[in-house]
Amino acid sequence: MTTVHLYKGRFCRQKQTKKNKSHLNAAQVRDFIVCQECRKRRVVYCSHKMSAAQKTQLARLQDLEVYTCGSSLFPSFHPLHGEVFVREALVCNMEIETSYYSAVTKKFQKICFFCGDTDILGAEDEPILSLLKQYSIVRPICRGCLEQGKKPATRNSLKLKKTTDKHSTHDDGN
Repeated sequence: MTTVHLYKGRFCRQKQTKKNKSHLNAAQVRDFIVCQECRKRRVVYCSHKMSAAQKTQLARLQDLEVYTCGSSLFPSFHPLHGEVFVREALVCNMEIETSYYSAVTKKFQKICFFCGDTDILGAEDEPILSLLKQYSIVRPICRGCLEQGKKPATRNSLKLKKTTDKHSTHDDGN
């Protein structure tokens, strides 16, 4: 079943089988593939550790430069169709998937959450530095996206403890 919905002014399709939907999580992340239109990295999922042959087929697919956001990795007649897959509901103007950053089985280079640029602000740069004092998760952002007015994506607000000065109410015995 294909569902069409509006995302940020653009129609996109949502076509995921129930079988694959349960595997779209950080523990099932195996690799990424680059969209040939927007050049963003899109997460590749598999319910099990990929074999050397599967990795080779994925690398071959990347070399052919045929993957675009919103499409499946392999045609329906291919043996890996439904076994190695991407989130097909993504379109080029959508951000990088959060599972890219939280992958359990593989750690990837940090890239901008909005555009995928590898030249991102460091933890010591503002506004990242101040946001890390308020949130446990601050997604990477590049200077270009920041200058365009985009705000770093954050999650998990930290509970800040109120500090009290114990010495301000001391009794000096008089």
